Amino acid sequence: DDNSFVKALQANADLFLTKPFNLKVLKESIKGLLFNREKIRYYYTNNLNKVEELGFGAQDRDFIKKINDLISKNLDNSSFSVEELAEHLNISRVQLYRKMKALLNINISDYINNIRLEKAKELLKNTTLTVSEIAYSCGFSTPNYFSTSFKNKYNLSPKEFRT
Repeated sequence: DDNSFVKALQANADLFLTKPFNLKVLKESIKGLLFNREKIRYYYTNNLNKVEELGFGAQDRDFIKKINDLISKNLDNSSFSVEELAEHLNISRVQLYRKMKALLNINISDYINNIRLEKAKELLKNTTLTVSEIAYSCGFSTPNYFSTSFKNKYNLSPKEFRT
């Protein structure tokens, strides 16, 4: 009934199907959900510091903000690991992977790497630091690994990006 429908929407349900349901409606609903998740993932990976603008609940926003803060504090630490991040969050590594996959559809290692690359991009634009200095200050273990990661994400080497 309508009351159940309203309760489901208030509980942040992604989809509410009534029985009997139409298979075409189900297929299109699933396509829409997948498309929206992909848009959120893309937005999140490209706008890492704008957590507040997304339509997540307060707990999820706080969780992601806490992750971003911990990563930022340890940005220059190349040995900062997913295990350390999970420990600071008081959850298991596996649970952290699951939660990030569910929220953003991204691997936590890739998420950390994206934050490091965003910071590196900003430093390349706004400073005169060398590529090696930027690599180390953003937590990359070697300048070569940094250059490879940067080129994979932005299709330009750090030197090409700077010019």
